[in-house]
Amino acid sequence: MKYLKITVLVFIGTVIISSINIFAKIYTFAQVSVPALSFTVDAATSTKENTSDQTFQKITCRDTLSNDERAVEVRTYSLTLDRANYWVSVPKGKIVNISNGLHDEPGQYTLQARTTSSKATGCEFSGTWNLD
Repeated sequence: MKYLKITVLVFIGTVIISSINIFAKIYTFAQVSVPALSFTVDAATSTKENTSDQTFQKITCRDTLSNDERAVEVRTYSLTLDRANYWVSVPKGKIVNISNGLHDEPGQYTLQARTTSSKATGCEFSGTWNLD
């Protein structure tokens, strides 16, 4: 009887733990073309399902002509609220919070990127966007 009670408790615990939904949406971008003169590019659009901060990690951003490392800024645009967040500068290899407490609610979001300098050449950037 003791083993039956333990088995039932373990079974109930397993059912409870397996019913918890944990979603993580992580997008990795490779060689997204960012236009010249600091024009904005929409890198991706997705639906956010959890209440959490959005983060971004820049892997690299290379100038299309000289292949030099370039500075890039990213922000989120909420299609649900029809408004954009503030631009956030992303240092290479660092994970930064790009939702700033404004775009941490469920809804549909677009990740936007631009270069920080208005050069005549564009760049290609790679990075990781953690949506949920």
